[in-house]
Amino acid sequence: MNILYGPLYSRRLGISLGLDIIPYKTCSYNCIYCHEGETTFLTLDRKEFFPLENVLHQLSTLKGKRIVKGRPVDYITFAGSGEPTLDVNIGSYINYLKDNCPIPVAVITNSSLLWDEKVRQDIRGADLVVPSLDAVTEDSFQMINRPVPHLSLEKVLQGLVDFCEVFQGAVWLEILLCEGINDSFEDLERFAVLLKNLPVQKIQLNTVSRPPAESWVRPSSLQTLSQWKDLLGARVTVVEDAVNSTRKNMEEALRRKVAVLLQKRSYTLEEIQRELHKSGHEVIKVLARMEKEGLVERTLKNGKSVFYGNKGRIMGNGAPTKPSY
Repeated sequence: MNILYGPLYSRRLGISLGLDIIPYKTCSYNCIYCHEGETTFLTLDRKEFFPLENVLHQLSTLKGKRIVKGRPVDYITFAGSGEPTLDVNIGSYINYLKDNCPIPVAVITNSSLLWDEKVRQDIRGADLVVPSLDAVTEDSFQMINRPVPHLSLEKVLQGLVDFCEVFQGAVWLEILLCEGINDSFEDLERFAVLLKNLPVQKIQLNTVSRPPAESWVRPSSLQTLSQWKDLLGARVTVVEDAVNSTRKNMEEALRRKVAVLLQKRSYTLEEIQRELHKSGHEVIKVLARMEKEGLVERTLKNGKSVFYGNKGRIMGNGAPTKPSY
C-alpha cells in the first residue's frame, strides 16, 4: 500500500504531502458531511494497520528533502481517508520524520481520541495539529459526527482541552458548519463560550464544499459564516469555498488519467490506485465528481465497488460528450 499522496494544494495548509496510514474509510466517526462517503469500518480501537517497517521504508524516501516531485512542500500531513490517530505507530512515524526530514509535520484529526493520554503523547512531536469540533451539544454531536457507540461529546471536549494545554506546537481548530444543523445563533453562542479560553492559535471556519455522505446536507450561507467570524473574533479565518487554481490543475490532470483508464475496462479503487500510483484519498475524490457528472458508473462485485466509464459520455480528457448512436 502506497501511503504517500501528493503533493496537493490544501485550502488550509498550502502545498501538502499527504500520509494516509489508515485503510480507506476506517474511522471513529461517520460524519454526515464527509466527502469520502460513509464510514465502512467504525472503530475506536487503535492498532497497526500497515507493517511499521514498510511505512518507515516509504518515509525514508523523504529523507533530507524540502522539495517533492518538483514542488516545495509546506507540510507533511497525516490525513487521508480515515482517522490517523487510530494507528498505534503514528508517534514513531512523526518522530522519524522530525529526525530525518526538514519539512514541518501536521496531523489532521477529528479529536475523537485526544482523551487518550497515549495519543496525546504520540502526536506531541508534530509541528501543527488541526483538530476538528463540529458540535457543542451531545445531540448535535451524535447527529453530525455519528461517532462510534458510547463515545460522548464530554469525553471529546475534555481530551481537546487537555491536549491544547500541554501541546508545544501550533493548534488550528476546524469547525465545519451545516445549514440548519449546527449553525444557529444558539450554537454560535455556545461555541463562543467554549472557545473563549481554549488556547488555539487559529479557528478555521468551514462548510460543506464537496459532495457530502448524506445528500440532504447543505452548506451554511456566507452570511452565517461572516456572522460567526465576527462574534468568534480575530483568531477566526473562513476557509474559502473557491478552489485554488493550483489544486484544480493537479486534480484535472488526475481526472484525465482516470478517464483514459476507464475507457479500457472496469477497475476497482485499488486497481486504479495501483495503475496510477495514487492513494485512495486522491482517486476517490475524482471518481466521486465524475460519477456525479454521469461520466463514471459503479457497481458492486464481491463486496467491492467496481468503476467503469459511461462509454457514451466519457472522453480521454474526462469531459462529457454526446453519446454515439
